[in-house]
Amino acid sequence: MIRAADVDGVRVLELDRAPDNSLSRDLLAALREALVRAREDASVKAVVLASPFPKVFSAGLDLSELAPEAGLGTGPFQALIDTHRALAGFPKPSVAAVNGLAILGGWILALACDARVFAEDAKATLSEVRIGLSPTEALVRTSLSLAADPRAVRAMVLRGRPLDASEAAAAGLADRVVPAAVLRAEAVREAKGLARVPPGAFAAVKRDLRAAWGLDDPALWERSVTAFETLHAGEEARAGLAAAARRAKPAPGGRDVP
Repeated sequence: MIRAADVDGVRVLELDRAPDNSLSRDLLAALREALVRAREDASVKAVVLASPFPKVFSAGLDLSELAPEAGLGTGPFQALIDTHRALAGFPKPSVAAVNGLAILGGWILALACDARVFAEDAKATLSEVRIGLSPTEALVRTSLSLAADPRAVRAMVLRGRPLDASEAAAAGLADRVVPAAVLRAEAVREAKGLARVPPGAFAAVKRDLRAAWGLDDPALWERSVTAFETLHAGEEARAGLAAAARRAKPAPGGRDVP
């Protein structure tokens, strides 16, 4: 589910769950394990998170696991939060190579990285409101910590509006926008550039930035998970998740996700 390849000290971690990189608990666990290995490997100076599918970076949490009838409760969301925090707390530089659609949980993983390089055709959204849910306080705060224009975050979370690559760049949520054909190479180049900073200082500044926004406060994440549990148990979320599952239609190279 995770393919790893090393390029000049940069480990490319490729999400590889056809057709759309829906985030199962197994895939998220595999990503956390891959981050542990990259952290412990002294030859790895930075990581890039990528997708092999032209139309999609990730379609978000696996609806078959998140649906109430699956009987897993909010376990899939907790697994996503654990993975987001593992990536955000990764001491080495991390870059998301965002192609196609980065939706819901897919965008939540990209938000955990130190930089986001977008392909020209990429789009990102936190559209949980459309299915009766919220990205929660912790992830809204994470988005605001990165955004140059908070109105873009409000549009994403209140209206479920996707941002295209140029809008994401204008809002400060994309660091660079490049042609799709060179996305992987440019993301690796961005990671190598970040890795030139003294590693101990880089890790310390990452911790300080998160501390300044309160993003490592356990109470923040506990409140957010509890709030998600409350919404997930409600009728709006049940109806929204069922409708989303009906609309999701696999297509070659990625899912046509609403």
